[in-house]
Amino acid sequence: ITSANLDLPRKGRVSARVHDVTGRRVRSLVAAVLPAGHHRIAWDGRDDRGTSVASGIYYVVVSVEGDRVARKVTLLK
Repeated sequence: ITSANLDLPRKGRVSARVHDVTGRRVRSLVAAVLPAGHHRIAWDGRDDRGTSVASGIYYVVVSVEGDRVARKVTLLK
């Protein structure tokens, strides 16, 4: 499981998605309004259909109220 920590100073709309190296969305992790505070976003290496994806490089893209951050992650099985 790959996880990321997110600290929100105030309540806000959060979107977190996993993309492959071609930019294709693999999994939507969060699409909700979250309260202020600490949140943990986790990815279990599966796509939106629940199928295990191949080892490789992926990008976790988190958007909070229009601000966007992408982090490269390596999935090893």
